[in-house]
Amino acid sequence: MRKFIFLILAMLLLTGCDFLFSNGGGEEVYVVDVSIDSGVNVVPLRAVAQRGEKVTFTYILKDGYVLSNILANGVILTPSSNSFSVASVTDQVVSVSTEKDSLLWPILNVIWDLDSVYIDLNRWDSTNEEILNFSSDGTSTALKNGNLYNRNWSLDRSKSPAILTYGGRQCKLEKISNEKLNISYINELNQKVTQIYGNHGYKK
Repeated sequence: MRKFIFLILAMLLLTGCDFLFSNGGGEEVYVVDVSIDSGVNVVPLRAVAQRGEKVTFTYILKDGYVLSNILANGVILTPSSNSFSVASVTDQVVSVSTEKDSLLWPILNVIWDLDSVYIDLNRWDSTNEEILNFSSDGTSTALKNGNLYNRNWSLDRSKSPAILTYGGRQCKLEKISNEKLNISYINELNQKVTQIYGNHGYKK
């Protein structure tokens, strides 16, 4: 009995690589895991491949986030069309990192409430109420004095300050943070109108 057990152990030692680290056909297989942060989704998060085989992952950025980098064993990968590929030569973890876009994140993730309006630096006492909600598809909704309006919007970052085109009107993006959104434009009377919005709440 002891000789039989010894023979089995000897066979495992001699054929251990193929038995323990192969897919049954003598070819080595490896596992590639993906580590992500809160700004992105990746599909799949784990892939199993044979040695030298490329595996491809697809990533989708969440609203207001931009890609920071993709690292595989300390090497930066260059994505293409929201996907990246990794050659499986060893078990490894690929890290996908993002960061908040300083303009788009608050625009897309905050619901904005009109706080005050200034005309040529003079505060205008208005009873207008307006709640703004911007979407990543270039549409927005405005709840104004109980009426709901649908409008398109876009952002031109080539100008300084950036230009927020909203409902067909070009507005200078004077200030934006998680708490304040200040935009200004010139009205039909050649007066500068500044609208100041506050944080009405974060989107879930």
